[in-house]
Amino acid sequence: MTLTSPALLPLSALLAALGQWALAQGAHPVTLALGLTAYGAALFLFLGSLEKTPPRPPAPLAPRTEAAFFILILLLAAVLRLDRLGEVPEGLYYDPAGLGLAALRLLHEGIRPPFILGDFAPVPSLVVYPLAAWFALVGSSQAHLVLFFALVSFATFPLVYWTFRPWAGPRIALGTLFFLAVMRWDLTFSRNGYLNILVPFFMFGTLAFLTKALRSGKVLDFVLAGIFFAGGLYGYQAYKVFLALVPFLLLLEERGQPGLLRRRRAGLIWFGAVFLLLAWPVFQDWMGHGLFKGREKELFIGSAVAEQGSLGPLWNKVVSTALMFNAIGDPHPRNNIPGHRVLDDISGPFFVFGLAWALGRRRQRPQALALTGFLVMLLPGLLTRDPAQLHRMIGAAPFAAFFIAQGWELWKARALRLGPKRAGWVTAAAGLLALGALALNTRTYFGTQAHDPECWKAHSIEPTWVGHWIEEHPDRSYRLAPAFYLHYSTEFLAYDRSRQVAELDLAHGALAFDPAFSKVCFALDRGKGPTLELLKSFYPGGETETLQDPDGFPLANLYTVSTPGKPLRFARGLRGQVTSTTPMAPRSDPLINFTNLGDLGGVRPPFAMEWRGTLEAPVSGDYSFHLVTSDEGSLRVDGRTLGDGPVALKAGPHAVVLRLERASDPQVAMDFHWLWKRPGRDRFEVVPNSCLGKLP
Repeated sequence: MTLTSPALLPLSALLAALGQWALAQGAHPVTLALGLTAYGAALFLFLGSLEKTPPRPPAPLAPRTEAAFFILILLLAAVLRLDRLGEVPEGLYYDPAGLGLAALRLLHEGIRPPFILGDFAPVPSLVVYPLAAWFALVGSSQAHLVLFFALVSFATFPLVYWTFRPWAGPRIALGTLFFLAVMRWDLTFSRNGYLNILVPFFMFGTLAFLTKALRSGKVLDFVLAGIFFAGGLYGYQAYKVFLALVPFLLLLEERGQPGLLRRRRAGLIWFGAVFLLLAWPVFQDWMGHGLFKGREKELFIGSAVAEQGSLGPLWNKVVSTALMFNAIGDPHPRNNIPGHRVLDDISGPFFVFGLAWALGRRRQRPQALALTGFLVMLLPGLLTRDPAQLHRMIGAAPFAAFFIAQGWELWKARALRLGPKRAGWVTAAAGLLALGALALNTRTYFGTQAHDPECWKAHSIEPTWVGHWIEEHPDRSYRLAPAFYLHYSTEFLAYDRSRQVAELDLAHGALAFDPAFSKVCFALDRGKGPTLELLKSFYPGGETETLQDPDGFPLANLYTVSTPGKPLRFARGLRGQVTSTTPMAPRSDPLINFTNLGDLGGVRPPFAMEWRGTLEAPVSGDYSFHLVTSDEGSLRVDGRTLGDGPVALKAGPHAVVLRLERASDPQVAMDFHWLWKRPGRDRFEVVPNSCLGKLP
């Protein structure tokens, strides 16, 4: 049996399946080595024979057949992106909620965000304007917000098709469209309201119209390409790298058709003029503040390379990105099931075959375009210090789908060489494999990923729940812990009830309530059980609603009581003072039970906070104290600095000094809790308000 024997096709398929299975086990050295070896052998057998005897070009698709498949794939893409939208994922993450809040403020408060960036939303402001118009047209619920971006994703599909069809023909273009439609990578970001879904929209709008313009010579096509090219600069930051891809496309077109750029000179001038005119505000911003700033500058992997004096961080990032597709995936639960490969186990082998085929023919125009587009759009992920994150590399997803479709077509062509009488069987098998990819992706996304506890919680599920509760219960006023009051998800969802909502601030004076409502609802985040019990001791008999994760662990609590007739004052507690670059008023805290940086009144790191007061020991005996903190903390009792060991205290008052020092990024979660274990007790608890001295 020779290398070119068609009988080796089943063996290469088995080796590819073994390789995919092994890689799917994760990054364990043994399975990783087995997977790479099996894949290498499969590629040697499969692609080696095709190199020597290229398959015949398939018969051209009839226009009606092509149109029918195109429409069916678009319908499939629409169903997958609209089914249970707003429910899967169940939560609304901070970033898209901030964008929605900005649009609502523009619509109802007359706030006009600046052209480039708004201070009140973590997003480029240009997108706020069409989103505000969308809200005015259809409403501003969670479903309406994510629908806006789902429709942008859907509008990308014809642009992808019009780009790949002249490059590689209708069969590959239709295959690309299908695998992109079912790909969990694209599906995830089509449905969660992320700004990054704008990247492929503007990318392929540019590529589709520029490719068409170079063939037609029509000024309108050049103008549309220029509009798309500039528009992407007002979206997600990852689009910046796409600027390098367009000149490469023009050079490839000139190489294939010498003199083309000269003949299209007038149209290219229109293209460049429209782009420069529309992009000029962005360029001005770059000239004033730098091309890379803020988090982009902080996350640049070059800083990690400089710190370590080694290319190790960059190499590790390249390896983790390469393994992302078939092995380890994106570890962030908001983007992916942690540790789960990005591609399904049918698309995965086709991706490897198609990518290897393209690398072997990298000098050919379609392969050069696809490879360059794929590698360039991986750069926003490769050049960051963070682990591989799919949202930064979403522009590479259509190119990955192209390689999958190419591998799928290669497999069909190779299988047809087993004999013409088997054509029907080959077509049926190819169709079943495509349907298998659809089934695997939908089951993983709508089943496993939607119900994975980490993925479920990663979409700001707690503030989303509180926001929906306020929407659904308009008959009461609300006092929200800072974790909710300062969160875009709650603010966006409860925007229509914002006058009924106030912050739960126990540290500054008396807590007053709105007498216009017969009930008041307190919303407290996870970890504030002691604060909840303190409120219950002042206002007994209320109703508690609890949000729990799939394992029954409480995530947030709502406590509703009849509106008190008098303001709430705490007679006992500790007096606190912050030391930072920003002056802060003294505070009086009834408990040291903090779960969020906002609990400390908006102070930004670095800072130090010190509390002084009195501890009333109820009985004499051995007490154990413990500070639960994500930062540096210390405790002094009667002038002695205490650790975690027991200390003998007499019944009565003791002077205490608590200190918290925070120097880390404000985005990092914060906890600070003062616990004790009293004599005769077997567990720690937060030091209760009743055992703290009277406040001045």
